[in-house]
Amino acid sequence: MSENPLVSIIIPAFNQGHYLGAAIRSALGQTYPHFEIIVVDDGSTDDTPMVVQSFADPRVKYHRQENRGLSGARNTGIRCSHGQLLTFLDSDDCFLPAKLTLLTSIMTSFPEIGFCAGGANLIDEHGNPIHRRFESSILSQPQDLLLGNPFSC
Repeated sequence: MSENPLVSIIIPAFNQGHYLGAAIRSALGQTYPHFEIIVVDDGSTDDTPMVVQSFADPRVKYHRQENRGLSGARNTGIRCSHGQLLTFLDSDDCFLPAKLTLLTSIMTSFPEIGFCAGGANLIDEHGNPIHRRFESSILSQPQDLLLGNPFSC
């Protein structure tokens, strides 16, 4: 893996146009510059396409498909990605500015690991903190990773 790998930020979106702009802006505001954003519109009937088209940045890519659900949209995003590293951003969430810097630092410093995860600060529908964090510790049983998802996206 190169020292400055391309990161693919995959944003699945289904009728989340009212949140999507903030998610894309948070991705574009990263301190780490080597990334692409892949928005997978999972059959939205709202203004999702217009929200994506309002961003002139060539790193923002748009893919529309018939509704296949969250997993189907994430899988489409993976297939469309060009990055050496993948990260997921739900359309109603935002990244803190150093997210990709931290991700790439860990993944390039420890190439033997397959993934890393962090906590999440919870916010309300207006982007205001609700003073709770979503954190999980390392699981003691590997099958817990296969049978559930203890990590925030």
